[in-house]
Amino acid sequence: MPRAKKQQRTFSDDFKGFVTINLTVEDEKIIDALEVDNGRTFDELATLIDQGFKVSFKADLDQGSVCCTLMDNRKDSPTRGFALSGWGSEALDAANAVLYKHIHQCSGVWPTEFAGRAVTKYR
Repeated sequence: MPRAKKQQRTFSDDFKGFVTINLTVEDEKIIDALEVDNGRTFDELATLIDQGFKVSFKADLDQGSVCCTLMDNRKDSPTRGFALSGWGSEALDAANAVLYKHIHQCSGVWPTEFAGRAVTKYR
């Protein structure tokens, strides 16, 4: 008797959607001008993980880019189940883009009314 085909799960049961924070040309210049400090980037990502965020990276080989995604898995958070992403030409650029969005643009509070909003060409 053939086995039933397994359904591949690609996201959490709690996933509610991506919060779209579109960056401007000026935002992208600020991100590019930030002093590259791998230690700072790692510390900020580690802090978010310790707070209950999931951090993941995925390469898009066809586009030559990397995506860094934060998912809020904190139990009592109003943004639990929402995700925020940043893109770059390499993992460090993608991490810095999503950290810029989370820390500087959203002050750590994601505007869920922007979930599913159209994405611009900027990270």
